[in-house]
Amino acid sequence: MLSSEEFESLIAKVKERISVADRTGELSELLEKLNIELPTKQTVVEKTDEYISNPLGKILVIGESSVKIGNLLKLMKDEFCMDNRTTGKRFDFVLNYKDINHYDFNRINKNDYAAVLAGPMPHCAVGKGEYSSVLVKMESNDTGSYPPVYRLNSNGQLKITKDNFRERVRKLIDQSLFIV
Repeated sequence: MLSSEEFESLIAKVKERISVADRTGELSELLEKLNIELPTKQTVVEKTDEYISNPLGKILVIGESSVKIGNLLKLMKDEFCMDNRTTGKRFDFVLNYKDINHYDFNRINKNDYAAVLAGPMPHCAVGKGEYSSVLVKMESNDTGSYPPVYRLNSNGQLKITKDNFRERVRKLIDQSLFIV
């Protein structure tokens, strides 16, 4: 039986091989060798658009938050057994208005991200174009370049809390949109 270190090392190698195969157009062949079916759009994407989420990608958590990044990382470790090094590679956090205002939303690439978890953010952020806000632009996904966007709400308001963060990540995992 593998030790936990051997298991983690093996998982990292498998993820890397899948990632390389996806980028080089050889994913179908690799999955066929492993006798694994490629998930269909219906099983992968909750929303009805042409985007297929990258379950091995990152999650962008963006929006003003009183919850510290360290607390969210600890929650991932405690709830989903992700170590800090892995979590740091799988999540991007932009949690204050100043950083959100200057964030280049064109950096969000459907191939790199599994999902965007959105909290409160300025309406006038750079890159909103003709939309009322960047959040609305990402949700409309007219270009097909954004991963699925999920609003984190508490009491009917956009708000990032440990509870709604945990619930959304759990749903993403349950729906095979994010693999830990």
